[in-house]
Amino acid sequence: MGVTVCANGLSVVHKGSGGEANATLPDVCLTTVGNSVVPIPYGNNAKSADLVGGTTTVSMDGGNSIAIKGSKFAASTGDAGGDKKGVSSGTIESEAEFISASPTVTMEGIGVCRLTDQMTMNMANTMCLGGVQNPSVSVTEDQEGTYTLELTCKYPNGQPYANAPFELRESGGGPIGAGVLDATGCGTVSGLPLKECILVLKETADTYTPNATLPENAPTETYEDSHDFCTFVAGRRAPFWEDKVGVANDWGILLSPSFSDDDFKAMVYEQSRILSPHVVSKNHSNDFSESFVSSLFHIQEDLESLKKYESLLELLFEKVHENGDILRILFQADLLDPPSELLAKLRLLGTGNTIQHLQLVLWTLINQQLCGFIDDLIAALDMRLEFIQAQAEARSLTAVQEGVQGYRDGMKVMSRALPDVFSEILTQTNDKLLTISGMAIGTIVNVTGQSGFATNSGEINAVVYTKANNLNRPSFIVFDDVFSD
Repeated sequence: MGVTVCANGLSVVHKGSGGEANATLPDVCLTTVGNSVVPIPYGNNAKSADLVGGTTTVSMDGGNSIAIKGSKFAASTGDAGGDKKGVSSGTIESEAEFISASPTVTMEGIGVCRLTDQMTMNMANTMCLGGVQNPSVSVTEDQEGTYTLELTCKYPNGQPYANAPFELRESGGGPIGAGVLDATGCGTVSGLPLKECILVLKETADTYTPNATLPENAPTETYEDSHDFCTFVAGRRAPFWEDKVGVANDWGILLSPSFSDDDFKAMVYEQSRILSPHVVSKNHSNDFSESFVSSLFHIQEDLESLKKYESLLELLFEKVHENGDILRILFQADLLDPPSELLAKLRLLGTGNTIQHLQLVLWTLINQQLCGFIDDLIAALDMRLEFIQAQAEARSLTAVQEGVQGYRDGMKVMSRALPDVFSEILTQTNDKLLTISGMAIGTIVNVTGQSGFATNSGEINAVVYTKANNLNRPSFIVFDDVFSD
């Protein structure tokens, strides 16, 4: 075994390095000569193959223990003729021990021994002042350029990107190594040639799991009494059934055949805010009430133009579903956009296989949940409208009675028709996502342009590609109210 490591410019001695120590002072041993015992100088030689007391947790060049200060070559040769043993040590053919080492390079906390480091010989009966001899550092052709890379891959929030296959590719695209990340997001590739390469991460085998759910709504006031509800929604005005001085007593006069009275929109805004399972912004609630009224108008006669109902459906996701932000991203997906961008948005909000998630969304159950909320909202609004209608009847306001009844009848139509309309839209959404998932097969999870490195880098830390989603507000269907003043 050759030596491939040096310390302070000198080759390191280890059990397989082929190092030798030769006594530079005579190894004087008592020797029987005839009837006499006389001191005779001998030579003494010890080899690194007999190393003991070297490193136990660090090895070199094929698993060899490394010589450190105080370690020994366990045996020596050359003085066997001194049958009465060494004059100082009382031994022959005994150990050689290192008495010098590197002052700056340590292993296991002790200086490492190198070419020319000195040793005592034959249990200190003599010395190797010239230092141990050791082959020079050399790297064979087969060994040159063979490296190991340790990979660690994570999401931006620090969670491991686990159980995912990966490849190392040359800049030209050719593969030079591959593996699978473990449950901690780590992987190892050995035997790599010295090259510039890129890391290509693939989709994990783990099921997609959202990082969090949307915050739950906890309204402080639900206005169970319809009179209190109407008074609150009326604000600085007064309901038409209240005789108040100094304020307009015209709130609640609902006459528009197109359901576009502002007072009704305000009722939808407040009632949906109360019933919403999850917190949304005021702007979101405003958009929802506008879209609800628009859909209520169109659904009376037009069930074919599905685009007229997409805005209402999209705004329902975050109000009703605990992962409505993710559903809205999926709903907005565009076949013309690169699939990697959609998957990156999903990775920002969850962990796991994003392509598989596109294929497994339970749209039928989601539709039931959304329409269940619409039914609850319509039932609550109908109760408020019934109260307003009773106030109009008590005051013989026939036009208001009929106008309110028009709203109530219109919402019944909406409640019956909306599930099928939403179902058609979500079926189209599912088909779109299945197409995108097919286009996304083989998509790279990380940005390869940011992952170039050399194979001798040792350790590589990678972060998967994620992207923030700027949710676009849906465009609303605008209609002309030709019936109201």
